[in-house]
Amino acid sequence: MNRTKSKLLLVQMSRAFAIFFVLVGHANSLFYARFDYNWFHIAEWERTGGVDFFFVVSGFMIVFVYHKYTGNITKSKEFLLKRLIRIFPLYWLMLLTAIFLYQIFPNVGEMQPLTAIDLFTNLFLTTQTPLLDVTWSLSYILFFYFIFFYTYACHVFGSLSSLRGFC
Repeated sequence: MNRTKSKLLLVQMSRAFAIFFVLVGHANSLFYARFDYNWFHIAEWERTGGVDFFFVVSGFMIVFVYHKYTGNITKSKEFLLKRLIRIFPLYWLMLLTAIFLYQIFPNVGEMQPLTAIDLFTNLFLTTQTPLLDVTWSLSYILFFYFIFFYTYACHVFGSLSSLRGFC
């Protein structure tokens, strides 16, 4: 294995480590709430830092992989489209399933009556009050993807002359 691939493997392993910290934090919260058991006093930490670390490492990986396409509008659009296709179909399935299940079992959650605006803003992750609490991180991820798309499509790190009309 060459040196670059070895270093990237370490970066990918650190993403797994970050995910592990997120899982430990969530599991500890559940155990603490249900059994009053606090692993390593994690409940007192407020955060494990796993999500933040995951975002930083993932951002590094995206920049590392895509930096060679700076200024390439086609590759930038391809990048954004791949991410949107990766996120939205599964998110929409989960959101619509949750709405459907809530209609069948209304006593399970605390969902308010759903307006057309609520549905639209939740479908496109532009709401301040998401129906699925876990979608807060998807909003941040999408924000980063759009910033990355704009930065690379417009070659912000170099000359903007070739893309003046686009940017």
